[in-house]
Amino acid sequence: MSRPRGPRSWNEAISSSNARSGARPTLSPPNPCCAAVYVVYQLSRIMNKIFSNKRCLPRGSRISAMAHPSKPDFTSRRRIIAYWVTTALVVAELAMGGIWDVLRVPQVRGLIEQLGYPQYFLVILGIWKLLGALALAIPGFPRLKEWAYAGVIFDLTGAVASLFAAGLVSVGTTAYPIVMTMVTIASWALRPASRRLA
Repeated sequence: MSRPRGPRSWNEAISSSNARSGARPTLSPPNPCCAAVYVVYQLSRIMNKIFSNKRCLPRGSRISAMAHPSKPDFTSRRRIIAYWVTTALVVAELAMGGIWDVLRVPQVRGLIEQLGYPQYFLVILGIWKLLGALALAIPGFPRLKEWAYAGVIFDLTGAVASLFAAGLVSVGTTAYPIVMTMVTIASWALRPASRRLA
């Protein structure tokens, strides 16, 4: 006589336990990658509604916008999504890099020694990175954001220049700061009107 087979998956186990206890069914845990994309999409929708100025348009402009709704809305939506994706990447790089620098993790400490910088430089650089991530993430303060973008460009291009000066140039070491420089420029160019200087 064969033993009864148990549930074949986590979902089946939860469903069977819910059926026995009379509890409502629960959903399976989401994929972290899909959850991150969903969060960025929802943020872009919220920010698009906040910064939309259709209510401020005159009546004739509203009628004109309603006559051709698809292309401008689609273009602005793609622009705001691209802005938040690139900005999220820049903020994540600054936040993680700042934490690693302040904690002086072995990998970062070894690289900074090879580049010839003192150890305390990591703490200074890490604090500024964390402040830059905060400046780019919070709403408002467009002038502060301009300074933060400039600081990120100085940091990334300085990293590439330091690698060249120390003779540590390779695809693995230079590709990341160059790509992040391009992402930072894209985030700066795509920022909405509320995050620009008047």
